[in-house]
Amino acid sequence: MTKKIWQGGWGILIIIGILFFLSNLRQWRQYRQLRQAKKTRQQEVARLEAKKRQLQEQLQVAQTPDFIRQELRRHLGWGEPGEVIVDLPPLKITPTPTPRHTPWQLWRQQLRW
Repeated sequence: MTKKIWQGGWGILIIIGILFFLSNLRQWRQYRQLRQAKKTRQQEVARLEAKKRQLQEQLQVAQTPDFIRQELRRHLGWGEPGEVIVDLPPLKITPTPTPRHTPWQLWRQQLRW
């Protein structure tokens, strides 16, 4: 039977098919890698476009007069005409130390002596 396959030219055709498959296997792997890279890049583009939209919205908000006025007040201490700005130093609150009790005093408190 094997002699019939080789004598009829089928063996050469099978070898050519195997060689064709093996030569295209590398290209198939490259194709899959490129397809994956394309998908990754498309996801990155979508992420960057969403970030761009967010930044454009922030820019529109930052250009409104109310936002500018608020930032001038906060960062530069500016006020509206007729206002008086009073700049007070930050209040420092120090916690009062709690008195430390000896174990005997704690027992007395527990037993209510």
